[in-house]
Amino acid sequence: MNKCYNIGNSSRKLNIKVGGFNMEQKYTYRGHLRKIQKWMLIIGIPLSVLFVILGIILGVATGEYTFVGVGLFFGIYDLLLYKTYDRFTKAEFILDEEKITLKIKDVIKQEIKYADITKIDSKSIRYTGGWMLIYGQSKKPLRLMVTIKDIGLMIKQIKQKIDEIEMSHVYQEDKLIKFFKTAYYADQSWQRSSYFIPRYLLILLVQMILAISLLIIKENRLIIFLFIVAIVILLFGFIYVEYFIYVKNIRKQSDQTNWDIVPYDENLAKRRLKKVLQLGMVATIVALIISLII
Repeated sequence: MNKCYNIGNSSRKLNIKVGGFNMEQKYTYRGHLRKIQKWMLIIGIPLSVLFVILGIILGVATGEYTFVGVGLFFGIYDLLLYKTYDRFTKAEFILDEEKITLKIKDVIKQEIKYADITKIDSKSIRYTGGWMLIYGQSKKPLRLMVTIKDIGLMIKQIKQKIDEIEMSHVYQEDKLIKFFKTAYYADQSWQRSSYFIPRYLLILLVQMILAISLLIIKENRLIIFLFIVAIVILLFGFIYVEYFIYVKNIRKQSDQTNWDIVPYDENLAKRRLKKVLQLGMVATIVALIISLII
């Protein structure tokens, strides 16, 4: 019989067995990497084919087949890059009671027992990105990137397991807590970005269409400046929410914390971002009105 309990701010759950603890958890890289890989084929291959066709047409007309070579080069490069992304999109990190396992396409690539860990090191640009290296008996360390979904929770669970077997000497507490904060911030920031960025790009597209259309009609370069201001207002609104609210909230947590972060309210984050988007739309409307008047 199993029971499930929510852990921290994540929707992820740990399985608790009656009569024993089953810690097995699976982690994957974030979904946006799979989307990037998919668009490599959707956009990259057709563009490469188009270059080849145009190259053949130009080659027949001029005897110059440079575009054919360019198309073939980018087509091969795109396929190689697509294949390279398998190490992210097909990867799975599994944490159980004894070890950390990395699988790619269900094939075990790395496996490190907690008892065999000799060192844990982390590199990070605070609240921006980074990675953690776990060294075992193999010369090649296991690398954990902040692009792993729920990486903050993953690090916390690894630390707890290491502490249980009295192996705390393999990491530096102050260095690891800094990376943990960056990782936890990354978890939250990706959620906000996935909500904000598509809407931001839609508004940006509307702004560009309006700016170009009005510039052609009015022939006044001041119009471009007005819409650039509207774009900047929207962008800085997002930066303000990210760095002056959420980074500030995490930064003010003591490094002596018990590895818990202030609870994250996703609905509140969406309301704040909605206000930023509304501000961007107002700035766009103002730019439009002034452009029509001048």
